[in-house]
Amino acid sequence: MKEEIFKAPADYKNVNTFQLNFPYTCSVSSLPKTLILKEEETSTTIKDITLTLTTSKGGQDKGKVTVFKVDVNLGNMDEETEEETGLYIPFNDDDDNSDTIPDYQQHPVEGEDDLREVVLSCVPPDLPDTFTLS
Repeated sequence: MKEEIFKAPADYKNVNTFQLNFPYTCSVSSLPKTLILKEEETSTTIKDITLTLTTSKGGQDKGKVTVFKVDVNLGNMDEETEEETGLYIPFNDDDDNSDTIPDYQQHPVEGEDDLREVVLSCVPPDLPDTFTLS
């Protein structure tokens, strides 16, 4: 897992940043007050990255980090198509099972052919969080 740390002030979105490599050693006076982490891989388990700050005098503190990713997959589309074109879903007002009731008023419908697959995923899968689909 490759980790990058960037030193930046609180309004980091408007400034240039630079990479610090692990382990990073500096004097107390030049210790970055804010670190912005950029991860290039998702975690495989919860809290699988440990950031440790130690001093030459024996002080130490640790923090656990989880890099997660959520994704909405629309059928077999690539990311650019998902965001630019999107998924077209036909209004399901036909009657695929020939029972005189429009399919949008029933579920499930045998022989249904107007549905489209949307796959939601999260890595790592056991992320302790609540998701809202809107």
